[in-house]
Order: sequence, then C-alpha cells, then structure tokens
Amino acid sequence: MSLETSSTNGFTIVRLPTRLDAAAADMVRTELVSLLGAARTGLLLDLSMVKFIDSTGLGVLVTVHKTAVAKDLKFALFALPDPVREIVEVTRLHSVFDVYPDLDSALAALCPGN
Repeated sequence: MSLETSSTNGFTIVRLPTRLDAAAADMVRTELVSLLGAARTGLLLDLSMVKFIDSTGLGVLVTVHKTAVAKDLKFALFALPDPVREIVEVTRLHSVFDVYPDLDSALAALCPGN
C-alpha cells in the first residue's frame, strides 16, 4: 500500500489510510519520514478518510512531527473526522500539532503571504 500524495505551495499533502493502527504503523511511518526528506516546506496530513486510530497510530504522528521539527519543516493535520478529533483532543495532542478543519485553512495559516 502506498499513500496518496499531492503538492501545493511547497507542501507535500498526504491522505492517510482508513486505519492508522499497529498493522499500518510501520509502513505509514516509513513513507511519511521519506516524504519529509523530499518536502520543501513541510507535510500536511489529510485525515478525512481515517476511521480508526489507536495509540500506535498516534505514535506515528508524534514521531513524524518530531522529525519535521528537527528538519525545520512545518507539520499539520487537517480534516479530522469527529471520532479522530476527539481522540487527538483527549490525548491533548491538539496542543502539540497544528490542526485545521480543511486544507484551505491549513494553507491560509501556514502560508499567510499567499
């Protein structure tokens, strides 16, 4: 399985799979870290299709966020379905990640000059 990607304004936009759990974690982590290596500005993760996320999936997001910060790249999540948003809020990760309702909001916040 490969992640669906696109680019805009120097960002790599990645649509995450429907399940972000232990079964998908290694592949998703590896692919996201690889995409960070080629990103000019950063990664924007589209979670609109995610129906299930567990602690392993949250760990992937934390790892990729740390990698982005270490490379001085931007990192944000957008389009979180309500169940996923609730998990991110309960775990207080919304205070770690930049979270936006949609791609346009993320780009407006992260690229204010465009």
